[in-house]
Order: sequence, then structure tokens, then C-alpha cells
Amino acid sequence: MKLFLILVATISLSACDEWNNGIERNSTQALCSKIWVETYTTSDHYYCTHKLSFNPQGNGQEIFIYNTLDLNNKPLPTVAKTISYSFTWEWDNDNMECLIMNYGNNDILYFENVWVRNDYLSGKLNGENVTFNNANL
Repeated sequence: MKLFLILVATISLSACDEWNNGIERNSTQALCSKIWVETYTTSDHYYCTHKLSFNPQGNGQEIFIYNTLDLNNKPLPTVAKTISYSFTWEWDNDNMECLIMNYGNNDILYFENVWVRNDYLSGKLNGENVTFNNANL
């Protein structure tokens, strides 16, 4: 019976090691292999497409594309304005749960509680909960 319990405990612990060694863990490769997109309506009545992209060398780009809304609050096809920012980024530590995004001139954003999965990137960006989807879907 003791041998059986030791065997069960060993199998259970090895399953945890597999999870911690990358199966469900954030990674630079997963973060950098996609363009991440979220959409929302702004307080000044624009439809915003917010894009984030990261490259493995530590550079990234953030783009905001604003479309005017029609009378039914649906986005019109013409773009009203586009704003683009470049930044450098790094993981805060080896846990890979916080991104530090540096836009220069002491303008630094923190993307905390980061979850990178196949189809979404979520966390708290500069204090606000966000979920980005894989633009390639």
C-alpha cells in the first residue's frame, strides 16, 4: 500500500512539473508570434481597434485605429485617425507574468498578471483589465 501511495504521489508531482515547464506557461515565443487586437467604443464615440505586437529582440508597436460610428453605433469603413507608438519591452522576472513596456521619456507602462495563450493575451495594462485576441484568427 505504501508503495502504491508513493507511486501515485510521484506521478502527480511529475504532472505538475510538466505544467510548470512550458505546457501552460507564458513565453516570449507565444507573445511575439502574433498581433494582438482588442476593439471597443471610446467615450468620444469612436470605434477603436487597439493592436499590440512584440518582437523577440525587445521592441514592440502599439497602434490605435479609430473609425467614426454611424447613427446605429456601427463603425464606418473609413479610418478617422491612426496613432502609433513604438516601445521596448522586457519581462519583469523569470515568472513571465509582468511586462515592462518603455515608450521613452520616462513613459513606462506595466502589463501585469499577463496570460499568453494561443488565442488571447490578457492581464492588467496600466491598471485596466484587458483581453486581446489573436488577429490571425
